[in-house]
Amino acid sequence: MVHMMRSWFRIRQGEYDLAPADLAHMQRRDWYWYKIFYPIIQMELALNSGQCEQAVSLAEQTIAAVTAKGDLWGEGSAQRVWAQALATLEPSAWTAVDLHFAESLRAFDEGGARLDAAHTHVAWGKTLAQRGEKQPAGAHFAKAAAQFATSGLTRELAEVQKLIGGVTSSGRQAPLNSRRLPSG
Repeated sequence: MVHMMRSWFRIRQGEYDLAPADLAHMQRRDWYWYKIFYPIIQMELALNSGQCEQAVSLAEQTIAAVTAKGDLWGEGSAQRVWAQALATLEPSAWTAVDLHFAESLRAFDEGGARLDAAHTHVAWGKTLAQRGEKQPAGAHFAKAAAQFATSGLTRELAEVQKLIGGVTSSGRQAPLNSRRLPSG
């Protein structure tokens, strides 16, 4: 489990060259956590190291495997990675990208994975902002901010508040507690 967490941390910190050693060690073990997390970590490594075609391929394979098992967390994670990779590969494929983000949220919501749903809202918001769709981007960021605030994740909250500030017309935002935010 230590190698799994370390590899995931390294991927998220941009240390792509160090993560494969942890993944290889994790792969040698035939245990419960390996079977759950290894495909997700592989997808994120591919996505975050710029191998978007591989990330899409891995997401397709993962969704086929986890859907049969009823693994909503795996499905939500794979759908999010697929959406992000597709947005990079085919920036004009908005409908497909949005569909994958929506499926990610559906799976996380069904499974009660609120923080993972918040991370999907952040990823979707960034994609929308890149497309120039500031209002919908802001709505996704606000949903993520509400969950991060509820969960006490101050670093993530501060990051998403900066994103909210970047999509508001004035560049400023009202304090989080002064706004009514949609739930979810």
